[in-house]
Amino acid sequence: MAAAYLISFLNIYILWVAHHELMRIATRADTSFLYLNGLLLLGVAVMPFSTALLADHFTGADAPVAAAVFTGVLTWAALWLNLLWRYIASDAARLMPSVEAHDRRRISRTYLVTLLLYAVAFGLSWLQPLWSVVITSGLAVFFAVADRLTGFASEDITNEQP
Repeated sequence: MAAAYLISFLNIYILWVAHHELMRIATRADTSFLYLNGLLLLGVAVMPFSTALLADHFTGADAPVAAAVFTGVLTWAALWLNLLWRYIASDAARLMPSVEAHDRRRISRTYLVTLLLYAVAFGLSWLQPLWSVVITSGLAVFFAVADRLTGFASEDITNEQP
């Protein structure tokens, strides 16, 4: 049970960092931005439920369903983070001037690959629940260190310190 909550915490934390990074390079929020952000928040709000379900049923016959709900919620959050980013990036006026085209392409590519990996974890959850959770955990750990290694962090783009 503690492992499920640790995995959930890592995923929420990395999502929060990614969201914070986007807010640092965005220049404004309009109504569409707020609705997209709200749908992302819905995924975060459901994570305690999906984590409890995973913790309670992971070793039983319902493990595939529990893992599917857990990875499905993470896939939902990744989808809405992607859509939020793509909305922000679709208008250069919504981004700080220091965010260049290559930054937008790199972030878009990273978010798309992440979404696809969460979708793979969701699909795999029906066959191999353990591996689906391992993938989501690996994504959280990867992004915990990747920002520093790839120059993805907003201070690398904006030339500002956090």
